[in-house]
Amino acid sequence: VDQLVRDVRLAGYDPTASASPGLTLVAADRIELTADLDGDGTIDASSEEHVAYRVAASSRSLQRVVGAQSLPIVSDVAAGGLVLGYFDRAGTRLDPAAAGTAAATRVVTIDLTATPRGRPAVHVSAGARLVNR
Repeated sequence: VDQLVRDVRLAGYDPTASASPGLTLVAADRIELTADLDGDGTIDASSEEHVAYRVAASSRSLQRVVGAQSLPIVSDVAAGGLVLGYFDRAGTRLDPAAAGTAAATRVVTIDLTATPRGRPAVHVSAGARLVNR
């Protein structure tokens, strides 16, 4: 979850003011972020300048996707166990399915529940402000 928070905070980093929209996909259970980390004015989709998070249905793992590489970072995610919330500058909750949510988002909340086999469920919550907006 710390890595997801870090990536949300970096979303929209764009020193040349030409390359990075910040959030390119918002949904209740997945997110895609961009940041012009090398300051060259473009987003390299095969690098950490374009990162996505999703839960793979087949493995029930939370994955951090960088380019074509999927990195599992949490296993045994419960069904519906990743819930992302999006909030505007005033703290109003936004509908991820609504047009304009990605552009209006200033804070993302993360609720993650894992159900390790034979063990009690584990729940982690966090939030991050997009510092580049």
